[in-house]
Amino acid sequence: MKEVSPRKQELVLSYRHPVSGEVEELVLKVDEGTGLNKGTRLEDFKEGDPVSVDYEENPSQIPRAVQVKRVATSGVPDEIAKFRL
Repeated sequence: MKEVSPRKQELVLSYRHPVSGEVEELVLKVDEGTGLNKGTRLEDFKEGDPVSVDYEENPSQIPRAVQVKRVATSGVPDEIAKFRL
């Protein structure tokens, strides 16, 4: 997560493009339909948080975040750990 703007209801992601290797930014709109971690508000995210984001692109609008989850940078996420053998 590069930037969170609760007032503008936007978040900015910074990522390395898998093909070009260039660092790029993606601005996403957040609305009442955006899913967040249980008990989490947009204001709880901060710069540098590692996140997983599902989003949808809309013609002539900025993309909309569908789901935003804070993820662990080490270990196995709870969602996956329950499937371990």
